[in-house]
Amino acid sequence: MYVKTTDVSSAVDIHDLFPDPRVGDWLLMSSPYPTFVLTALYLLIVYFGPKVMEKQEPFSLKNVIIVYNFFLVLLSAYMLYEVCLRKAFIILPL
Repeated sequence: MYVKTTDVSSAVDIHDLFPDPRVGDWLLMSSPYPTFVLTALYLLIVYFGPKVMEKQEPFSLKNVIIVYNFFLVLLSAYMLYEVCLRKAFIILPL
């Protein structure tokens, strides 16, 4: 699929003509260019990443994953406490 330069220019023009004032201060929302740059960077990493890493030793992430899972359990317990014990919503009887 071929994207013409005028298509990108049209998207930028539409953004400039009809901006949403509610999101003007949000990160990456003041202009479409940061999103285009991050998308291009992502595509470069996806394309070149495996080529760069093919001769590298794999990382051992077992301990990192254990700590990450522990914090997710704590976060889930906190959210359960907030939702159920503080009665943020009503559970309908069966």
